[in-house]
Amino acid sequence: MLTVTGKKAGIWTVVLIYVLTSIGIGNAKALPPAQYLSPTVINHVENNSANIPHILQVYPKGGFLSDRSSSIQVTFSQSMDQEQTESAFSIQPDLPHAFKWLDAITLQIEFTELFKPGTQYALTFYGEKAIDINGQNLKEDYRWYYWLDPFTIDLEIPEPNKIKLTFSHSINWSKSHIPFEIQPPLEGQWIWQNTKTLEFIGSTSIPPAKHYTLQLKSPLYDKFGEIVFDERPLSFNAPAPVESVQPKDGEYVHEEIGRAHV
Repeated sequence: MLTVTGKKAGIWTVVLIYVLTSIGIGNAKALPPAQYLSPTVINHVENNSANIPHILQVYPKGGFLSDRSSSIQVTFSQSMDQEQTESAFSIQPDLPHAFKWLDAITLQIEFTELFKPGTQYALTFYGEKAIDINGQNLKEDYRWYYWLDPFTIDLEIPEPNKIKLTFSHSINWSKSHIPFEIQPPLEGQWIWQNTKTLEFIGSTSIPPAKHYTLQLKSPLYDKFGEIVFDERPLSFNAPAPVESVQPKDGEYVHEEIGRAHV
């Protein structure tokens, strides 16, 4: 049923029309109860970010290295284009290296020269170059760092006939043998106490008030290879003997000397 009411006001008429829809009168149709409405179908939007290749881990992990390393392993999230991924790698300062793929996602980088103590290295995979087998780029540049403490040797004379060398890194003493020589020469023998301690034990006390140097006559080695020791030769002076000026037991002290020290 359609109801129209009108009222004149000058030249205009206000018409109010009420359409009764709640009971389905006329051409209007009542809406079905909410529980019978069909659910809205939303098309699934695929998240492609999960398919973008990225680096899962590197080994050894970035940071301080307690030992020098000759190789590292990089694990990617998916199968990579090997040639393109190799071309995306950089290390500064440069070290000669070769690549070996252990499987589709694991790359081993083998260095033909060892990391040098006291040097920090920056390693990078550039995202614009590294791609997977589907042609997708690494999502971003990936960079990490390695560094080692400098290689040092501490020298001390703990006893009148002994020289003690302490190394900052473990030494392969079976390969290094006895790499030092003393100038001027001293009679005695060198003994490795452990992988970080080498001692010279003299046949007699080291002559005092003389200047001595220790020079490498052959290379030093750790478990990875030769250690480059660029420091100047080690040197030392044997301590001068200390003479007692105190009176011995039972020794007479002259009265004037006694008064002079009062």
